[in-house]
Amino acid sequence: MTNATATKLHYDIVGSFLRPAELKQSRAALAAGKITAEQLRTKIRLVVETAKKIW
Repeated sequence: MTNATATKLHYDIVGSFLRPAELKQSRAALAAGKITAEQLRTKIRLVVETAKKIW
């Protein structure tokens, strides 16, 4: 039996926002050793600051 409300869509959410493609790419770049953890944290801070401006 399947759930009638189940969806085939996948949402990657950060707080109240969909995760930006740039952030996904940055996480992949970190895993590949192309950027540092500090560079990733900087990008994350930008996403958080954007969220704060909207709220």
